[in-house]
Amino acid sequence: IDSEDAFLDSDGTRHVRTAKAVHALMEAQRARTEAAFRSTSREEGLACFEGLLHEKWPKVLEEAGIRIGKAEHGGHGVFASRPIEEGEVMTRVPGELILSVHTPLSTTLAGLATEDAVLAAVPSVALALAVVGELLCTPDSPWLPYLLSLPRSFDMPAFFDVQELLALRGLPCAMSAHATGLRTQLKHYIHVIRLLRRMAKPPVAADALTWEVYRWALAVVMTRQNRMPVGPGGASALVLCPVFDMFNHEHGPVTAGYDQDAGELVCRAHRSFAAGDELFISYGPRSNAKFLLHSGFVPESFNPDDEEPVLLPLPAGDGLNRIRLMLLRSA
Repeated sequence: IDSEDAFLDSDGTRHVRTAKAVHALMEAQRARTEAAFRSTSREEGLACFEGLLHEKWPKVLEEAGIRIGKAEHGGHGVFASRPIEEGEVMTRVPGELILSVHTPLSTTLAGLATEDAVLAAVPSVALALAVVGELLCTPDSPWLPYLLSLPRSFDMPAFFDVQELLALRGLPCAMSAHATGLRTQLKHYIHVIRLLRRMAKPPVAADALTWEVYRWALAVVMTRQNRMPVGPGGASALVLCPVFDMFNHEHGPVTAGYDQDAGELVCRAHRSFAAGDELFISYGPRSNAKFLLHSGFVPESFNPDDEEPVLLPLPAGDGLNRIRLMLLRSA
């Protein structure tokens, strides 16, 4: 990997070269990456996950009158099998199905994430390593069918390939966002690999944790994470909530929350839906830029929460600049 200067060129020339090197690394690790996913397609993983829900948690899908299916945009979504009225419960996800660093069976790798000072400071990385632990360390993990049902690629700028990155040339802000994301991900990945290599009995071999597997786990967390009071003593923690994270977004009020008494996530409809309709929830107020950076899409309809920063330079030498800055900062 080039030095950090490679990420600072205005035209992205050296950054593109670094991205090409990373792509070459992914190709060299391809066989190990495919082995991590058991050569299982997403559709096969989804069928296995739905079978697990039918067997152990039928109230999540079938008893709730909902199902997972193909959405119009080409991905997947959740659909109504019955009419659902505004305010009605669409699904309940039990706490034992929710994945966090406090609940995975592969506690050794999750422990690595929570005990190391560098990793513990970044909760999303800690949760991503818990995901890796379920994928690589626990063959009978109850979350494995869920993980294998998730997308294998993501559309956030930090995950753009070389050709997409080349299209960003001439857009310094976009190039900077990609560069920052890639640099941070690489630093954490290298740190994790070094930790594993220093361990006498690592929970997973360093060579098994390929860059693509790590980046995939991080993308799963970035696009699907929620905060719920599932930590020690009811403390808030980042989680992955299966099925709930398969609802697609539309603007509206947030109508989901964790019921601590029942120990489950309760998701209600923010409007009425007919049988056969795709069901939507609100991801909360975000700008289009944040949707793209953190979720990999931009809402097709008007987003009333969209915003764009506007830079207003102050005249040089103006004696009132200090007062203007104080007013702007206090606004």
